[in-house]
Amino acid sequence: MPSASAHASSSTVAHVDATRVARGRSTPATAPVVVTDAPRRIVATPEPAVGAGVARPSDVRRSSAVRERPHLRAASFITHEDRKGFRPRVVAGALALVAVCAVLAWKALGGDSAESVAIAALDAPSGASGATKDGEQLTLALPGGSIARLGAGASIKASATFGDGARALTIAGPVSVSVADREGAPVAFGTGAHRWVMHEGVVAFAPDGERLLAKVDSGVVTFVAGKNRTSIESGRTVAVSADGSIVPVEGAAQDEAFSWQRGRLQLRDASMLQLRERIQQWYGLDVRFASPRASSERVTLDVPLEPADSLLAALATLGGGEIERAGGVVTVGLTQAKPARRTAVSPRPRGRESLSALPAMPRIQPLPTIPPD
Repeated sequence: MPSASAHASSSTVAHVDATRVARGRSTPATAPVVVTDAPRRIVATPEPAVGAGVARPSDVRRSSAVRERPHLRAASFITHEDRKGFRPRVVAGALALVAVCAVLAWKALGGDSAESVAIAALDAPSGASGATKDGEQLTLALPGGSIARLGAGASIKASATFGDGARALTIAGPVSVSVADREGAPVAFGTGAHRWVMHEGVVAFAPDGERLLAKVDSGVVTFVAGKNRTSIESGRTVAVSADGSIVPVEGAAQDEAFSWQRGRLQLRDASMLQLRERIQQWYGLDVRFASPRASSERVTLDVPLEPADSLLAALATLGGGEIERAGGVVTVGLTQAKPARRTAVSPRPRGRESLSALPAMPRIQPLPTIPPD
């Protein structure tokens, strides 16, 4: 039997080996045996016992190595059973990362952004609204400081949350809107099937046949067509067709479409039908001609919207000096047929406008033949 001193020495060595194992490397274990005199809970992998079953090749190699080279440390075959518990910081960080990725993906797909919320509000119940008839104009103060100006034959509806939530305006006809800035709350415009977004500035819309014209007086307005977005900067005017295609508009076409913002009616090379429609819209007058007008006749007109005296004077010039007004009906022209004319605007010294008629060239009639005596 070993002596007491030898037993004490063996215990000391076991303690030192366990301490080294706690600080050194580790290897997997198959049949854990707890060593109770170590500073931490550790497990050891001894040689497989006789009759315990077939040992794995790795266990046989380890046992052979220990017998052949006893100087190998027990730490080479001892591993820690250090199970990690619940770590709140790691879990919280992972959840935060997942949330950020979800938000970014949601916005990339056009999710719950401020602009998307504003566009969705176009289908929500409406709040403040206004409309004008033919010959009327209206200035409407919207919640939050925005102002809308309606031309003749226009309408506007604001979302019920326009003052303190999502801001949306559904408009028709000639409308100009001054959008007051409110951080994080853009204004969405619905013009039929088209959608627009603006954070701050002034934008005006006007129909032009089957197209819609948009003029940006200040700020930037964005045309939204599905996932496609087109920004229109200040000073630009565009025309949007029914299929969503956009083309720039400049010059006379822009001045004519938005002349109502300057308090005037402008027409360039308009047909008689267009002349009647514009006068009906902006003055509320039904213009009738006493004699048929040629379909090829064109009119260029530039008169104030108020009062209607300048318009009546221009119509009288167009009708050869004769005009009759009975309530909202204006009859223009003489009872006898007149040659086709091309009319144009000519300002008078006192600032009033009239139409100058340019008669067509008369036909030369052949002289009658005088029979000889």
